[in-house]
Amino acid sequence: MGEPLADYVVVDREYRVAEDALRPMIKIIMETARRLEYGPENFYFKNVQVSVPPKLALSRSSPADAREWPDAEKLQKALSDWHNAYEKAVTAWERINPEDKGALRAPSPPSSSVRHPNR
Repeated sequence: MGEPLADYVVVDREYRVAEDALRPMIKIIMETARRLEYGPENFYFKNVQVSVPPKLALSRSSPADAREWPDAEKLQKALSDWHNAYEKAVTAWERINPEDKGALRAPSPPSSSVRHPNR
């Protein structure tokens, strides 16, 4: 391996790319869950083959776009990429001398920055 600081910069960039791919999926799942929990009577997806009651379709409710919803395979791929990148980033972080960590951002799971409605 090379210089710990230089190695970390490279793997941290890869980690941030993986995190950026996962974060929108987390966001849409969290937003959908919140909308379902607090107003299922006003929730529906657009761009799906199943119709909704006309009353709901004509309401002021804004539907979620099913095309934005990640399928399980896409979500699992993003999670796998994130786990691999996170593990590399943590390993690289641990190799850096404490005095060299000053201005660097330590790797952290997306859950540390996601607001949980029940917490």
